[in-house]
Amino acid sequence: MCQRVNLKVATLTYKILHTGQPCYLNELTDFYEPVRQLRSYSQGLLYCNRSRTVLALRGFKYSSVAAWNKLPIDIRNSSSLGSFRSMLKSHLFCAA
Repeated sequence: MCQRVNLKVATLTYKILHTGQPCYLNELTDFYEPVRQLRSYSQGLLYCNRSRTVLALRGFKYSSVAAWNKLPIDIRNSSSLGSFRSMLKSHLFCAA
């Protein structure tokens, strides 16, 4: 069940980052931009401020960042939605 939720959240995050739709969720995502040049800069990671409550960690803003940043870089850099979903499914369901 947890993998299915991660599949939906990661797919929605991919759509947000590559198409900008839906725009109300597009405003919640920010790319990680360090102050100096680091190796993690080119990995396409997302950034979110820390939260003090457990309830806020269950929201889309935090769960999408967590699901996206846990993915391998080759899945995050997929060229199309179809290839992203197929690689994501094999990553989530075959690894379990």
